[in-house]
Amino acid sequence: MNDFDDSGALILCVEDEDDLRNDIVEELQAAGYRTLEAGDGHAALAILAEQKPDLVLCDITMPGLDGYGVMRELRTKRADMADVPFLFLTALAGRADVIQGKAAGADDYLVKPIDYDIMLATIRSRLAQVHRIRRNIDAEIAETRRGLAAAIVERSQEAVALVASTLDRMAAGFVLVEPALELVQANATARAIFEEADGVSLRGGKLAGVSAQTLRRLFVEMVEQGKSGRAIALERPYRRPLLAQVSVFSSEPARLALVLLDPDRQPVLSSEVAIQMYGLTPTEAKIAIALAGGKRTDEIADDFSIAATTISFHLQNLFRKTQTTRQSDLIALMLRSALPAEAAAAN
Repeated sequence: MNDFDDSGALILCVEDEDDLRNDIVEELQAAGYRTLEAGDGHAALAILAEQKPDLVLCDITMPGLDGYGVMRELRTKRADMADVPFLFLTALAGRADVIQGKAAGADDYLVKPIDYDIMLATIRSRLAQVHRIRRNIDAEIAETRRGLAAAIVERSQEAVALVASTLDRMAAGFVLVEPALELVQANATARAIFEEADGVSLRGGKLAGVSAQTLRRLFVEMVEQGKSGRAIALERPYRRPLLAQVSVFSSEPARLALVLLDPDRQPVLSSEVAIQMYGLTPTEAKIAIALAGGKRTDEIADDFSIAATTISFHLQNLFRKTQTTRQSDLIALMLRSALPAEAAAAN
């Protein structure tokens, strides 16, 4: 069953002949695609600096920067566009021309005069190929996660260390302790929370502080009553409480797992992560991060020296790429995707 739907895909058409470019764009729009237009290579690169299309159609012979130059810029300097299909539009259909284009990194050729049925079929085929590749990558990631979950069930110390290392890049604190609150494992965020020594801290290899007493009582209660998990608030004298999801990790040996969320700890979303996770352009990533940091759209427009209408345009792209419909949902998604400040600074 083919569940691929390419309607609404964004295609950049780079062609210096105005009439031909207009005809191609009309055909693309009639087929349900969204379009961007550029009359030469330099104009194309300016567009690509702001937006990431799903596919590029590019003429080879153009004044100034030709199609090979555009290809070189993308393949050598834009790692975020490595999976974007690049199709040449050309009257140069000789074997040597095709070999040269393939060697430069082109995915396919469309020969002038353009057969629009072949063009649309080629575009759909290339978009479907990218869809399959991304789906396979998602499947591999899911399989890796299942493997980690299986390792946790085995309760091996190496598995726990591996999971904690993975969680070092997450905004939540992850802690594993034994009955007397002896620390078994903690990720970077949890250790940063302990170092603040506000309500809960680490002393002599054990959790200490006012909140530690609450955790010790809860541990005994959960083990004795057979409870598998519970969410609680851990009081702190001078700030809002920590939010903790407490779970029995294992019974033999007895261990308690905690996931800690600090409402006063501002997560940091890196541009690189936003680009990779959601296929954003660098500008879109900056706007998303600014919104997650509490900036208003008018403030972002001032900071980036761009018009409010441009911000609105990028917001629409952000909604489409992140599958959100409201600014509040977009901000919530960005915060859930954020890294702790320490991890972001280290990368």
